[in-house]
Amino acid sequence: MFKNLSIYNFKVLKELKDVPLNKITLIGGKNNTGKTTLLEALFLLIDRKNSRVLEKFFIWRESPGILPNAEYLWLPYFYRFNFSNHITVEALDDTDKKEKLNIVYQENYTPKTPLPMNNNGFLSPMGGNMNCQALSFTHTINEQTDYIAHSLIHNSGGYYAVENDSADKVPHVFFAVSRKAHDPENVQRLGRLDKNDEQEKILELMRMFEPKLQRFLPIKEGQNDVIYADFGNKYKIPIYELGDGFCRCFTIGLSLVADTTNILLIDEVGSGIRHSFQKAFWQFLMKASAANNCQIIATTHSYETIEAFYDATNENDYDDAAYIRLEKQDNEVTAHYFDLDSLCRTLSSNWDVR
Repeated sequence: MFKNLSIYNFKVLKELKDVPLNKITLIGGKNNTGKTTLLEALFLLIDRKNSRVLEKFFIWRESPGILPNAEYLWLPYFYRFNFSNHITVEALDDTDKKEKLNIVYQENYTPKTPLPMNNNGFLSPMGGNMNCQALSFTHTINEQTDYIAHSLIHNSGGYYAVENDSADKVPHVFFAVSRKAHDPENVQRLGRLDKNDEQEKILELMRMFEPKLQRFLPIKEGQNDVIYADFGNKYKIPIYELGDGFCRCFTIGLSLVADTTNILLIDEVGSGIRHSFQKAFWQFLMKASAANNCQIIATTHSYETIEAFYDATNENDYDDAAYIRLEKQDNEVTAHYFDLDSLCRTLSSNWDVR
């Protein structure tokens, strides 16, 4: 579990130092204060070995396409769209192990490993006569380098070359975005549970919302796999007809029990959850976090979501939770920490903590 996070020169965040993180942390703030950016930076640190980690952000934000162009693909991640502002993400875990990821743009880089160019063979740039645009990823643990890789662009082609990988297994992270309520990978996750006769794990969580739920059934319909919910009636119901809130909880729950997620990041956590179910949703997250030993970091711009967060944690005597408010002034973003007691006083005084 991470207990502290610092971010430098990543998108709108020039310097955000020593943000404390609890087992469950809710991040609030006005638009363009860096709430989603904070989640993306942490996701980047954890999922650094994935060659398509940056592409995922474009997909989640529903970009119309991904171009193999450094200015289009990489420049938006650098503070003030300036490649000279090197990106750094640092995190301290609960064993005081310090992780750091540095991301640097190199306009003329010669790869040290051969690159596949087509199906007929390899182009080896070992002679030093091939220059690429490169985004270099260097990861350290307690100042010791354990991972170096380069995302490369050459002749409108994209490549990923790993130079050094001595890292231990990284935690499994899942990024739940509001635009991804109906995750097509849910069929695969549900299949893994069925294979091990473990569907009860997700049913136990989802019965918090639908007590009569008996089973989920993946059914092939044309080219698509559709998951149906069985409530013990003659007719089964496609889960997408149960609402975005149910689908979102289903996706999050499956990621925890089927993928053994260690860190769950949720953007706009209250999206699709109606007001009367907000507290129940937080109770769902607390139960899922405890059962799967998962750290949850979420964002919101909703006052109702913040109130429900406090009510759920207070009623369940859950003390390993906190609220962080990001505030932007003169293009500088700062983080203000509220433990549950201070959040209670703030809400009771009707102060706006969004």
